[in-house]
Amino acid sequence: MIFMQRIRAEVTLVEYEVCMKLSYKFMDAETGAVLTKAESTQMAVDMKTKDSLWACPPCFVDKVKSFLAKENLTEKTSSEK
Repeated sequence: MIFMQRIRAEVTLVEYEVCMKLSYKFMDAETGAVLTKAESTQMAVDMKTKDSLWACPPCFVDKVKSFLAKENLTEKTSSEK
């Protein structure tokens, strides 16, 4: 990527039950050429105790599942990821 280059970013939620894992792809806006890729992983934290949680909060997981159902999207199996 170069200064002032127009880009398009595509972000995919890869995992959301154990942790929130996002996959990023940055492309040139004009040509569609992939410029770079990245991933980030975030872990849930109990705000009261500051302890790491080994699963995302049920309210978050439920909202993701509700969105997938509403948009008629299916979850990819681990072999499809």
